[in-house]
Amino acid sequence: MGQGRSDGAEQLGGRSLTDLRDHNQAAVLDCLVTATQPVTIRRLQELTGLTRPTVSTAMNSLLEQGDALEQESMHAGGRGGRRSRMFTLNATKRVQAGAAIRLQGVELGLADWHGEMLTSTSRPLRGGSPGALLDEALDDLLQELGLDSVDTMVIGALGSVGPDGRLRHNESLPEISDPDYFAALHDGRVGNVMIENDAVLAALAEQHVRGLADTESMISLLIDASVGAGIILDGRAIRGSAGYAGEMSYLPGSGWATAHLDLVDVAARHDVSAEALFEFAGSPHAPVWAEQAVDAFADAIAPGVAALLAALDPGLLVIGGHARPAHVRIARRLRASLRDDLPHLPYIEASRAGAHAVVQGAVELALAQLEASTRQV
Repeated sequence: MGQGRSDGAEQLGGRSLTDLRDHNQAAVLDCLVTATQPVTIRRLQELTGLTRPTVSTAMNSLLEQGDALEQESMHAGGRGGRRSRMFTLNATKRVQAGAAIRLQGVELGLADWHGEMLTSTSRPLRGGSPGALLDEALDDLLQELGLDSVDTMVIGALGSVGPDGRLRHNESLPEISDPDYFAALHDGRVGNVMIENDAVLAALAEQHVRGLADTESMISLLIDASVGAGIILDGRAIRGSAGYAGEMSYLPGSGWATAHLDLVDVAARHDVSAEALFEFAGSPHAPVWAEQAVDAFADAIAPGVAALLAALDPGLLVIGGHARPAHVRIARRLRASLRDDLPHLPYIEASRAGAHAVVQGAVELALAQLEASTRQV
């Protein structure tokens, strides 16, 4: 008696032929995503462990869907033979968007399937609506690239994000915590909108730029309009059961709730921004007042940093955001404050992801969502 069928599809090892085809296609697609140069069917066969006919069938499907592109090799496959068929990912088929909403304005970047930034822009807030600015920026960038839509937009902002994906405790821009605030983006231009804590996104960008191993741990301090911490523990971003991991400003005595406010006051007395104050403090001929302000800031946040280091014992502490130019002074001050209280101090370094870490981390998260969806077979 022949093997039965389920939903009209033949079952092989508990999986239907459709499932197997999807699995094979996902394996070939994954190779194209990670490939740094065009690949042949033979090379894809080696990478996937699939048979040549199976790889060819999967590739034909990817070509039909527009996920892959074919090009002819410049060299023949063998003496007197035809040129080899070469394949690459159609990287602009699936474009992702990363955004950052700050007190000063919004920043938006569009990246291809490989994570390469295609274009970006920033718009000052100047009393306007963050949602309207983001809406306009998206229109402009899509028009610039000749595109109609993006797959996913991940938006980084102050505040914590719970398991339900909603932003909470953004006292600076409370309107963006409304679940329907970004609904206008769902008009066909954006397939999916996600919002995430900006410090978490900066940590994801740092993890990517540094190529941290799955066993490595890091705390990334994002010091902009406030002090935030993104946590990478054993290669994974940690948000906590309710999204409050790293939110040290809630802890009495951490110093994180008021340290930045005091620094802003000093900056205002000298008619500069907090960002400029950090730049002054990190310059070769720093004014004494800027050095003293940054020293006081580092001393103020030290208790909160100590609590995180004692609890998580990371190998690396990153100084990012506006404070990056003054990272040497901040690191020196933190070491002096903590060396007698903690049995082990991590390396303390400046962010390598730079000024656009939140947007880059947003793109990384969007790409991770895309990868997860393509592997669901």
